[in-house]
Amino acid sequence: MKKMIAVLLSLMLALSFSCVALAEEPAAPALTAGNWLQETLTTTDWIEKDGRATLEVAPVLDDQSEETFEVTVYCPDSATEGTQFKFYCVYDVDIHKLIAHSVLCYHLTYGEDGEVDLAENVYDRSTQATVEFGEDGLLTLSGDEDDMVSLIAFEPVPAPAFKGQELTEAQKADVAKLQNGLLGVSYEPECVIAEADDLVICILCKATVVRPGAEPYAVLMLINKNGDKPEVSFIQLTADDSEG
Repeated sequence: MKKMIAVLLSLMLALSFSCVALAEEPAAPALTAGNWLQETLTTTDWIEKDGRATLEVAPVLDDQSEETFEVTVYCPDSATEGTQFKFYCVYDVDIHKLIAHSVLCYHLTYGEDGEVDLAENVYDRSTQATVEFGEDGLLTLSGDEDDMVSLIAFEPVPAPAFKGQELTEAQKADVAKLQNGLLGVSYEPECVIAEADDLVICILCKATVVRPGAEPYAVLMLINKNGDKPEVSFIQLTADDSEG
């Protein structure tokens, strides 16, 4: 009897802790046309509706490129082979759409360790593909007919873990120093989205225009330390004063 009571108490405690944990877990914001890109960079993954292809988005850290985002679509043929498409895009914040300018296509073969053994280039060319969030809650890649992936719809799934990383003290200092020369907008850093050899850093920030009643909006701050002095540029993710 005592053992049964102890088991029941343990179950009740576990349930109560689970309820507390669930209550404290912040709810993920609903995906909208205005915030889907920000959420893709931080909390959301995409998998083909009724299929196996996946879609990922990452900022381009090559300061020589005009395109600011890389969209990677992987279509598995088997456990050891598949086709990968890399679309290089710019983001139009007014219409909430990624617009591709070029695409690379590879046929990938994987070894027993899960690493790529062979990457065969299939083509490298210009494209007019787009990636857009629809009212149906799906993310649709619309490619050229020659892209081999002319139309694919992807469903959102929660990422296994938050994709951003906490800023280091040095990175916080860099942001604070760079803000001294920026007028009209304040930038509150939230997390590091990507970095390349600690020379190019992409930081998600909450930006607010310095005026009464201004609403914050999301931007990516790119800090480039390759030159004589750090340079900063911005990519806007959500519209000014928008709820999305």
